[in-house]
Amino acid sequence: MKTFMKTFMKTMIMFKNTKILRPISLILAILVLFQFTAHVNVQAKDFPDVSRDHWAYDAINTLSNKGIISGDGNGNFRPNDTIAVDEFIKLMVTAMGHNLSVGTDYWATPFINKALQLGLFPDGEFNDYRRPITRLEIARLVSRAMSNEQFPVDIEVHSWQLKDFYEQALWERDYISRVFLKGIVVGLPDGTFGPDRNASRAEAAVMVHRYIDPSKRIPAQDKVPEGIVFKPVTDYQMATIYEWDPTQPGYYWHIDLAAKHFTFFQRSGAPYYYNIENYLPSTDFNPLLTMQISNVMKAMHGSQFAVAAQFHKPIYNPPNLFELILAEDSKSLIWMDDSKYLFTLNLYENSNPYSLFQGTKAKTVIRNLKDVNGNYSSAKLKKLWDCYVALFGYDTGNKIYEYVMLHYYNLNIYLEEVANNALGYFKEWENQINNVTVYTICNSQGLAIFFKY
Repeated sequence: MKTFMKTFMKTMIMFKNTKILRPISLILAILVLFQFTAHVNVQAKDFPDVSRDHWAYDAINTLSNKGIISGDGNGNFRPNDTIAVDEFIKLMVTAMGHNLSVGTDYWATPFINKALQLGLFPDGEFNDYRRPITRLEIARLVSRAMSNEQFPVDIEVHSWQLKDFYEQALWERDYISRVFLKGIVVGLPDGTFGPDRNASRAEAAVMVHRYIDPSKRIPAQDKVPEGIVFKPVTDYQMATIYEWDPTQPGYYWHIDLAAKHFTFFQRSGAPYYYNIENYLPSTDFNPLLTMQISNVMKAMHGSQFAVAAQFHKPIYNPPNLFELILAEDSKSLIWMDDSKYLFTLNLYENSNPYSLFQGTKAKTVIRNLKDVNGNYSSAKLKKLWDCYVALFGYDTGNKIYEYVMLHYYNLNIYLEEVANNALGYFKEWENQINNVTVYTICNSQGLAIFFKY
């Protein structure tokens, strides 16, 4: 600073008595000041605890020079420390070009409000902004920030490479798939995504850096699976179930775009019973139906209940029909004991003109969600919830589940009304939930729900 002031004063004295050159002296002084300021800024944003060979140096240095991130009071960055939710929200909002002043009562309030306005997260998603943020939560925020970017229809095409991808909830997979596909995240050294792991400050810096600078991304590439014959199915690709082989650890869904059909198989001695039938769409490939079937099959697999799934091509019912039955055990499916069915699901390739409600594409019939003691079974309720979320996504599926269960809990009351008031053999309701019209009827067989979308 002393050196600069000496230079500055010499410059001013040199030109103070020269009227013609006074404007020049002012310009030179400003240039000297600008050069000094720029130099000071660069030096001030170097972090002694981030060496040039640090894996995140480029990202940290770039964001620091852009004024997006800063260090602590001692000038350190602390790359291995966790980053709080409010800190990352500020990071994202600033990276998106919004330079805001800190709040008075709570410093992060302006950044949180701006993030809500930008649609980075819905109100209520975080109940504590001061706790460490997880890798999954960062994936959500960055994924939503990339809403204007182009994605392939099949965003899960490479996600199977993350070893823990299929352990994640259905409604979280899209967020993970987007950031992995675009190369915002490449996974941990052990091949997992690690959604529940708290993100470090270095990881957060790298993700934001890749978000604002696509040239720094490492897009996911196709690779040959290790240890299995076929890749797991994605939400969009036509799929088959790998025919059971005792040498294989279970079965695998795999890609079969050429054949364009599903194959279901019977597996003896296991609580999963599939009719051996191939399905070939009668019209062009229907991606929505494929996504729904794929999601539902994944959601139903791996529970204590038995699953039967098959395709029909009825003579008097033009739309091809997919039917799924979830039952308490395999015997119930083999002997068709519907008293032990939890629920059934029907999906149509096109809207069903023969349905009780015109234009519907799906139907569930809830049979029995109670345990042997007559109490509602949490495991059975969870499977119905999984089914609706798999069909319609988290937000809509969750609302549909709550609406349906409101009627199911009152089923006996409704049936008494039907019997006492001569209402006919059923009672019906209609409700609009987001983009899905829900028709509900009840009769002695249970609760039937039809969906138009």
